Amino acid sequence: PSIRSKGYLRHYEKVIATRRPSSAEVQATDPHLAGRWLHHQVVAVGDGIALISRDVSERRLAAQALAEQRNFLQSLLDYLPLPVYAKSARAETLGRYLFWNRAAERSFHMRAEQVVGKTVSELFAAEVAARFDAQDAQIVASGEPARFAEQIYEGPEGRRYIDSMKVPVRGADGSIDHVLVIAEDITERREQAKRLRLGARVLAEMAEAVLISDAQDHVIDFNPSFLALSGQTGEA
Repeated sequence: PSIRSKGYLRHYEKVIATRRPSSAEVQATDPHLAGRWLHHQVVAVGDGIALISRDVSERRLAAQALAEQRNFLQSLLDYLPLPVYAKSARAETLGRYLFWNRAAERSFHMRAEQVVGKTVSELFAAEVAARFDAQDAQIVASGEPARFAEQIYEGPEGRRYIDSMKVPVRGADGSIDHVLVIAEDITERREQAKRLRLGARVLAEMAEAVLISDAQDHVIDFNPSFLALSGQTGEA
């Protein structure tokens, strides 16, 4: 009855009836094997069955640990403020996106399910795709990380400027399995720097003498007209 209640007997009867072997992995219920995982293979032999069992606990626990590690890294990368994504460098899946975090979703306006499993040419314009592929090829060929500054991306919000760091990720055999990308949208920072340069130019070309100080009367900036008026040299 205890065997029948666990469904084992019905499983064995099915193998005898169909003459087809069957296998399954189950967690042991015997107190002496608590926490162990067993792989059962059932084969019809004559009028009965042969049951082959082996302990697969180490493999199951390793797979569980790996899954937990992946979940941890997924959560960590998802909450980073910068876009992070990875592409395959393996021959069978070359160039396919494997990971796409939430910041990447926001920056590129594409959800992970739209991206993962696809290549750059399926997602971006031909010119952009060719540039990204060339960069990835450079990383794989050199085996060294590289920074690619002020890349232009035409998105739903108009032209954006992206800085990216691409890093080769090696597998257990030492070969490069993935290309990891950490990107940053520098559009606003770039525009701010442009405004500052323009302001500095206007200040320098003004005929009026201008001196800028902070709330503590520390001099921040001045223009040539102020130096000419005050007779100062501008040196500390």
